[in-house]
Amino acid sequence: PVLTPRIHRRDAESVRRIMQGHPAPDDIVPRRTTVRFFVSSTFTDTKWERDAFFAFCVPYLRKRCRLKGVQFEVSEMRWGINDGL
Repeated sequence: PVLTPRIHRRDAESVRRIMQGHPAPDDIVPRRTTVRFFVSSTFTDTKWERDAFFAFCVPYLRKRCRLKGVQFEVSEMRWGINDGL
């Protein structure tokens, strides 16, 4: 059997307003356009893994996100920290 989603009364009203060109603020949910990835690791024992991630995974993820219209951002905990500290 084919499952048909039920439209609740509120959803039907939202569809009606949108189709008539008069959506309410709650009718339209903004689409997320940015994926943020935060990397936190120790300074020495994960160097190989971190370098591999930035060399191979980040370019791949950026490309995949770009194809979907999403921006991919990376923050690395070590950036901006000096080796002399």
